[in-house]
Amino acid sequence: DKVYAAKGFFLILALVVMALTFKPWGMIAEIAALAFALAGNTIFPAFLLGIWWDRANASGVIAGMLSGVLITFLPFVIGDTFPMVSRLLPATSSAFIGAPVVICIMVVVSLLTTAPSESIRRFLARDVHDCTED
Repeated sequence: DKVYAAKGFFLILALVVMALTFKPWGMIAEIAALAFALAGNTIFPAFLLGIWWDRANASGVIAGMLSGVLITFLPFVIGDTFPMVSRLLPATSSAFIGAPVVICIMVVVSLLTTAPSESIRRFLARDVHDCTED
């Protein structure tokens, strides 16, 4: 079920964050910049498409957010082996490239999977965007 997958993902993310606290990172500004990059690669695209595109669905958002986490932490994982990754996706500003890539992933996965129900689409049009059908 998607709810259990999302809960599992956040549990894994919490464990990763706990493990990262044992490594001294550096200045608080660097940590804050990394947090904003992570948010820009995960939460921003999900909110953007979730509110403004009625075809966005849970599968697309989950795939996009997982991709966003990967894009954010890729320089730490393979940056020493492939220095070009660290240059293209600097840890503190990876959202400049990462957010558009994540949006594309969300769109593709959403289009390849089942659309949200008509009631969800009506809710977005009526209650979120205040568009009434004539």
